[in-house]
Amino acid sequence: MNFEQVLNFIDHLIFMKTGKHLSNVQQLVLEAAWLEPRHCYEKIAQQGYSSSYLKQDVGPKLWRLLSDIFGEKIKKNNLRATVERLLVSRYGRFHNEINTWMLGQGKRI
Repeated sequence: MNFEQVLNFIDHLIFMKTGKHLSNVQQLVLEAAWLEPRHCYEKIAQQGYSSSYLKQDVGPKLWRLLSDIFGEKIKKNNLRATVERLLVSRYGRFHNEINTWMLGQGKRI
């Protein structure tokens, strides 16, 4: 499963819970945590965001929200493994469901 699919699915789950889509900075945090968790905040800080803003505000709020949605503690260091495991186990036919959902959103699979 590629990051864009996971990002779209997480955005959909967050929208269903909060009525809001992921912000640009939340998307950046998710992408950095997915690809390089050890350097997540430092990488984003290079794009003009304050490291303390990311570490003390955006990150913790995002991890709490995802933990609430998935019912399991999510952190930047366990994001990928936990989300992949939960999506496959909880949503069973994850690939079919996400593909169906993405087709409904007009996204190319």
